[in-house]
Amino acid sequence: MGMRSTPYKSHVYGLYVHDTHPNPQFGLNVQRYRKQAGLTQEKLGELSDLDRGYISGVERGIRNPTVVSVEKIADALQIHTSQLFENSSTRDV
Repeated sequence: MGMRSTPYKSHVYGLYVHDTHPNPQFGLNVQRYRKQAGLTQEKLGELSDLDRGYISGVERGIRNPTVVSVEKIADALQIHTSQLFENSSTRDV
């Protein structure tokens, strides 16, 4: 089953929404910045007040973090939230 790139009609309230599949690049960025900071998943979890298993799921692309979780992760990594959404192709531009 492929990911949808266009809006579809939701079953709830008939609203048009986008798929909520996790962004794999986001997880790779979390992992890259975590390793650059010399942090384990456990330590990043402690610093961000999130469970280590949740951090692992985000990094593997199976968890779709909330805005609050994204902010907590970025704060713990001491980076801007936008850095977590960079494409590897645009990072060095």
